[in-house]
Amino acid sequence: MKKTFLLAMALLISMGASAQNKSDKNLPEIDVTETKRFEPISVAEHATIEYIPLETTADFLLDGVAGALINVTDSYIVTVNNQEGRIFVFSRKGKALHAFSHKGEGPEDFVYPYAVRVDEKSKEIFVLDQKKVQVYSLNGKYKRSLNFPENISIGAMFNYDNKHLICYDNYNLDRPGEKVAEQPFFLFSKKDGKITRIPVNIQNRLGNRIYAVEDGKKMVFTMPNIAPMVKNGDEVVLSDMGSDVVYLYKKGKVTPLLKRNPGTMDYNPRSAMGVVMKLGDIVWLREMKKEIKGPRPNINMLTYNLASNELNSLVVMDDVNFTYPHSVQNRNERQELPYNCTSANFQPELLKKLNEQGRLKGRLKELTEEMQEDDNPIILLYKYK
Repeated sequence: MKKTFLLAMALLISMGASAQNKSDKNLPEIDVTETKRFEPISVAEHATIEYIPLETTADFLLDGVAGALINVTDSYIVTVNNQEGRIFVFSRKGKALHAFSHKGEGPEDFVYPYAVRVDEKSKEIFVLDQKKVQVYSLNGKYKRSLNFPENISIGAMFNYDNKHLICYDNYNLDRPGEKVAEQPFFLFSKKDGKITRIPVNIQNRLGNRIYAVEDGKKMVFTMPNIAPMVKNGDEVVLSDMGSDVVYLYKKGKVTPLLKRNPGTMDYNPRSAMGVVMKLGDIVWLREMKKEIKGPRPNINMLTYNLASNELNSLVVMDDVNFTYPHSVQNRNERQELPYNCTSANFQPELLKKLNEQGRLKGRLKELTEEMQEDDNPIILLYKYK
């Protein structure tokens, strides 16, 4: 009986692996090192815009970084000033609701808020710290701590569903000879911190550190703008930098989306790839070699249309608010937004300057003229059709 059971299990595993390999082989293949000319996408033609001026009070003073690291739900906007450890909660319309900080070394504190996510249904805020996730109410009351094992390091974290966060494990990456997890993506229970690995196996994983020697000194650089995981509504794109395949994770199901060819191992130094945004059928990709040459890294920016199989380099241009089209941020790997949305935050000082130069128009121009230079930023939420 035991022998029959083991044989059946082996057959099922074999069938599953065969199906995975088959699906990978049938994927569209793209050369992410190919250079494409930038092609503009008109906001006027493809999106509507929601304007959200964030209320300014003595307790709600954001800087540029805090305005960029946002979570937008149906009812709330939550952001954080990482350096000060201060978390801000606004209504969806931008009204200031709660501001708090638990930066410290006590059991209810966090040392540094690497990421902050909000669960609108439970009205809870999840703060990623060094070896734990701290959970607070919207007004900052401590609720519980979710610890994770010593051999796990969370490099990215998003809200996934009512019961889980979804995370990326980068423990021991860029440490030659050290063991790394072959399944880096996992669900993290919001109740008790239980970990459930997502069945995406990555061989020869790649970290984001670049080691170099300049003038006889050892230097460490971080590869910018390449993310292992991005979220679009209830979709999560999984794109480990060492993987040739990009996956979609939705409603508990893993679906391969595309494959790079040549692969990451075909280059020396290795080539890293990550998805930084997905809107509908279009994914925004970044690729760069794991090396530093010159003052800036050479990053190749591409877009791939999953429906038409077209490889381009699309750039979203705001021709609604600017007299001369202004490029919109083509990445949202650090933000959590509604489905098919991107955001931009504009500081009053910059808007005032642009308005004086005659470069603003429409609703953004009207709001700028009502602002003071020390006000909080305006959030523009672009909703793509």
